[in-house]
Amino acid sequence: CLEEARTAALWLPDADPVARTWAATIRAATQRNPRTLLPGASGLPGAEGRLAAGVVALLAGDLGVAAGLLREAADHPDADIGVVAPAACAGRVVGLLAGKDVDDPATDLEALMLDAEVGGWPWLSRIGRALLALDTPGTAPAVEPCDPWGAAVVTFVDGLGRRAAAPLRAAADRFTELGAPVPGLWAACLAAALSDRLSRTN
Repeated sequence: CLEEARTAALWLPDADPVARTWAATIRAATQRNPRTLLPGASGLPGAEGRLAAGVVALLAGDLGVAAGLLREAADHPDADIGVVAPAACAGRVVGLLAGKDVDDPATDLEALMLDAEVGGWPWLSRIGRALLALDTPGTAPAVEPCDPWGAAVVTFVDGLGRRAAAPLRAAADRFTELGAPVPGLWAACLAAALSDRLSRTN
């Protein structure tokens, strides 16, 4: 219980994590200089270490590196649903940012999200379903007010997938409120780029 409480505390807006565990490393990368954290993240052990390194690389903008590390995480012999499902979701985000499909054809994201929900990871299931909703135009992703991190990621995914500036700006605000300026900056920059492109076409 103490370890769970410490992990949960990492995601509070005023958290100041030391990048010693895989979860703390990911949280630290949402706050500052993810590229400088990548060497340490790459040395973390196990499937969770590969997942952490992949997410850190994603936050640093190293999309090719991120895609490879996330595949390693999902393929690791010790990987459970708590690694495979977030690795699949993060891989989809890499693909959206890169403008190409980097998914493993064998990955059934819908089945993974069902397993995540049954396994007690509803926030992860909501993120995955937001990614799946992009394949169905007109489908709105579910945003849970009591899950601020999930809501921020879902809003970001929605804006990124639909190439819509408004939800990206909303995601930037949500990340900023959560003390996560790195993904907040990603969202704000993408929103600005989309708005600039729209103004040039009008």
